[in-house]
Amino acid sequence: FYEEQLPANGPFDLSNSAIDLIFTGASYIVAPGSGSFVAPTSANLADPATPPVTASTAGVWDDAHVAPITLPFTFNYPGGSTTEITINTNGFMFLEANTDPNTCFAYYSGFGDFLNLGPRIAPAFGDLDPASPTNTGGIYYETDGATFARITWDNLQEWDPSLAGVLPTSTFQVTLNSSGIVQIVYGACAYTNAEMISGFTPGNGAALPAPIDFLAVANGAPYQGGDGAFPPVLSLDANPVLGTTPNMVTSDITPGTAAGLTAIDF
Repeated sequence: FYEEQLPANGPFDLSNSAIDLIFTGASYIVAPGSGSFVAPTSANLADPATPPVTASTAGVWDDAHVAPITLPFTFNYPGGSTTEITINTNGFMFLEANTDPNTCFAYYSGFGDFLNLGPRIAPAFGDLDPASPTNTGGIYYETDGATFARITWDNLQEWDPSLAGVLPTSTFQVTLNSSGIVQIVYGACAYTNAEMISGFTPGNGAALPAPIDFLAVANGAPYQGGDGAFPPVLSLDANPVLGTTPNMVTSDITPGTAAGLTAIDF
């Protein structure tokens, strides 16, 4: 699933919003966000004083990968699992180790790379430039060593060939949880010139679905990834308290379902 934003469609509209990707085992439910922005306190991974190992232009942080990072847990996602991620300066991360400089580029390369390269989560995959002479932002990775890993693109400038005036900046954050839930939180974002995409892809030749509206999701309209069908849910309409009779409620049953059986036992 994805949303593509083009300059002709107006400014980036997800500033100061949040969404969650809830892992169901086969797909993500994209839902209104439960997270809030946490200011990073770790060292800047895109520090100009330490050139990147992997970049489209050697030694320059524009269009570059941070060295692969080993997670403190196995992260499961639709289509696979990983213990490593690779953060890119252009607002996405590969859910795998990646040291190929040919995979570092901004979104101008279009849907082909998004669908055919490795699996990735892209909160705001566009064209950001930590190498700008006037850049004051950075990229940060933090973890509690057991249950979460948080990646922050903080106050990064949009690439501008003229470097004239005050360049737009964007701040956003992704938290990978050991449960498989992904929390994406947007601060102030100002993508104004570049093409940009937000979404998730398992890569490796994935199909291109119809786009979705992430702002509608953030405002309370969940979206089911995969084939678009919500999984069936079995729940109670009240707590199972002795002396009461709660009802078992089924929902999201696909039309044409042949039969269902519920067995309750000790």
